[in-house]
Amino acid sequence: MNTLRIKTPFLLVSLLILGGCSGRRLLRPYLELPPDPDSERAPILHVQSHRSPYMEETEGILLVRVKEGLGHRPFRFKAKVGDQTLFGRAYSGERVRVPFDLTVLPWGVTQAFCELLPPEGIFRGKEQDRALASLQAPIRREPFRSNAVQIDLETHGLLVDGLPFFPVGFYCRHPLRDLPEVEAAKGFNHIVPFDYASKPVHENPKGHSESQLEVIKQTLDRCAELGIKAHYDIKVIAQVLPSEQKWEELRREIELFKDHPALLGWYICDEPSGWGVPEETLEETYRFVKEVDPYHPVTIVFDKPKPALGYKDALDILVADPYPIPHLPVTTVSDWMEILNQGLFGQIPIWIVPQAFGGGEWWPREPSAQEERIMTYLALIHGAKGIQYFIRVPPMGHPKSPRLWAECGRLAQEIAELTPFLLSPDRHPDIRCEPDSLHASAWRHQGHVLVLAANTQNRPQTLKLRLRQDRYTGPVSCLFENRLVDARRGRIKEPVEAFGTRAYIFPLEPRRESHFIHPKNLTHNPSFEEFSNVGTPDGCYFFMGKEDWGSTGFLDPRVSLHGSHSLRLTTAKEGQGIRIRPYRMEMKEGQTYKLVLWAKALRPNSRFEIQFEGLGIPSRVFEIGTEWDAYTLTGQANRSGRHHMTLVLQSQGTAWIDLLQVYPVE
Repeated sequence: MNTLRIKTPFLLVSLLILGGCSGRRLLRPYLELPPDPDSERAPILHVQSHRSPYMEETEGILLVRVKEGLGHRPFRFKAKVGDQTLFGRAYSGERVRVPFDLTVLPWGVTQAFCELLPPEGIFRGKEQDRALASLQAPIRREPFRSNAVQIDLETHGLLVDGLPFFPVGFYCRHPLRDLPEVEAAKGFNHIVPFDYASKPVHENPKGHSESQLEVIKQTLDRCAELGIKAHYDIKVIAQVLPSEQKWEELRREIELFKDHPALLGWYICDEPSGWGVPEETLEETYRFVKEVDPYHPVTIVFDKPKPALGYKDALDILVADPYPIPHLPVTTVSDWMEILNQGLFGQIPIWIVPQAFGGGEWWPREPSAQEERIMTYLALIHGAKGIQYFIRVPPMGHPKSPRLWAECGRLAQEIAELTPFLLSPDRHPDIRCEPDSLHASAWRHQGHVLVLAANTQNRPQTLKLRLRQDRYTGPVSCLFENRLVDARRGRIKEPVEAFGTRAYIFPLEPRRESHFIHPKNLTHNPSFEEFSNVGTPDGCYFFMGKEDWGSTGFLDPRVSLHGSHSLRLTTAKEGQGIRIRPYRMEMKEGQTYKLVLWAKALRPNSRFEIQFEGLGIPSRVFEIGTEWDAYTLTGQANRSGRHHMTLVLQSQGTAWIDLLQVYPVE
């Protein structure tokens, strides 16, 4: 970042007036004043492209943020993007969005030349238009790829298939056997097949052997069938010192798998500061990987937070692995998150690797299930946008406690339910929580507010929380506990168990619906809004045979036609999907009934089958499009009594269903 120094007494006085007691902080970069211990050492101006990479989008956005504590008048922002000149206004401490036309930019990287100008009326003459700070922000635009994983730098989340994606997975080791099938059914959405040969080799770099590559391909192929992702461990080549052989091996392996539908990202190094891997080596590796494959993020894992900051130019996503149990408090996780967020100025996404092992080395025991829960929730509350537990070695290797691993699966399903909030671009509501040993944060999505709270003490405490701007009075849903809590003027007070967590939904605004449930509808839970167990709809059976192993059905809060959920079905192999059988419906013989089901598929040419013998229609196969559409059957009940129907996604892939209704017609 380039800045200009202030040279005239007039400018000095004006900026002091502008910033009040913050004027000294504003002037510091220009006057080279001694450091202020109470001030963040953050640059004055941050600018980032909204997404990396852009693909089919027609409008781009620059995310502009001005350092806090620089007065209360809006600064002027100016940027040059290709032939476009952009203008905006940015208040100190706030982020603004400056749009631009993407369609006129070439493929590849375009630099946005950005300047921060003083507020209007502060200076006179030429000084008024002299930049206080300037920088270049890269904008990457690439042709569409169906397997691309985009980073949303506004939310720090991922976009997969155009949908918000919060990765919750685990490390594992080859051979995996049936591990992906077993864990996909628990709600995990990615795995990290981990290479234990993590010590850098500084000579003769060599990639995976042909036999290893075949095993890796089989793993990726199975993950694609299951609808989950694989975080590719390529550090055996990527973290070694540069050489022609390294680049040749690295290019070969990346090009083998860069177009694979299951690829999540490239994991290029593990704990580099501990192994002495130079920052320059990984920065060069990062640039090479992004040149060969600009469609997937690059990650590095760190075992210490402060040394990690020196590697920020060698990664897209920073992954940290605090393992505090039993020697350190569970708040080690939140402490690390705060160090990383401050050191990275909130510009880089952070994932956390919760400890799910113990009993040797420096860790005499595994975490308890409650400790696993509190570590995971502390990561979420303090801004983590990905979770990968270390490590799963089935059936009782790591962790050896079935209860502990069951808790990890439970957390995976809870995070899936929370994803629309955790990855919402809306501004975080201001929340106050007491006592200090209870941590809390809030998110807003579609007129509702989610509050997560976590008791960091191994003893019960009384939670007192308050939404500052929203004084809602009424029932608040306590997610995952099937109960309501009364809120008064935005306040909640209730006991929380030792290492306990809470997830509350404040329904501040009614949900607007464009589709409605028929007043004579016979189906139970027609739009899949009722669930006693997170991720699983009430009011239906799931049937599957041994040949259907790997197919799954989960509630999806990211996609819906009515309400806030749909039912997402994934069929692993053609003709081997889960059969959904809704709760039986009472019908009258001779009465005509209409079945209406809304559905959409991830890929075209998908098919589902409906069987409804009670209507005298043995079966019907429908082809599903990639947009919501209604699919109907009409027939007469062949007898009075209770009837059931069966629905199955026949084609391999993923589809969503919603608003399943059956009602009588004349």
